[in-house]
Amino acid sequence: RTSDASTVQYAKMYVDIDGKGRFNQLEMDAIAGQGDLYLRYKPNNQGVRTFRFEADDAGAALNAFEVYSNIRGGKLVVYAEPINDVYDRNLIGVAQITDFRVVNAPSLAKLISALSLPGILNALDNDGLGFSKLEANFDWLYRPQGALLVLKNGRTSGNSLGLTFDGVFDNAAGSVDVSGTIIPL
Repeated sequence: RTSDASTVQYAKMYVDIDGKGRFNQLEMDAIAGQGDLYLRYKPNNQGVRTFRFEADDAGAALNAFEVYSNIRGGKLVVYAEPINDVYDRNLIGVAQITDFRVVNAPSLAKLISALSLPGILNALDNDGLGFSKLEANFDWLYRPQGALLVLKNGRTSGNSLGLTFDGVFDNAAGSVDVSGTIIPL
């Protein structure tokens, strides 16, 4: 179980937690949707704990962890390292999703409608908008009351639409503040 309403299948985990409740190492292999899921948060050869998350079905993995439910398919790769020292819970990294579709995205639909792009809006309502790549740099800042995710230099490319974006997801406040540019192709 990855949340109240979601699961992954055939999970195998290794967890090492210290006496203060801090993760020294976390490894998981599982199935999410139609693809393998690979998670590693462990020391590299230099003793720095790095984070690596890969999913062969990005949409199913993001949905399973209640990150985002409107992506179908795709491959997800996330890599991050501590911002300061080897035990820092704050991470800096890059996330990439390739070959995916966005479906039933009301906020994106409102933007497309406001720009009078009916062909693109129909695609979003039907099979979804196809994107070949989404990539963003990020800072993950740990806070006991809820993490802060800062996205930087985000960009997508697809057959109908491109996006650039930067923003902040504040879990403690339950808020999202993202701005960017829509580029109809």
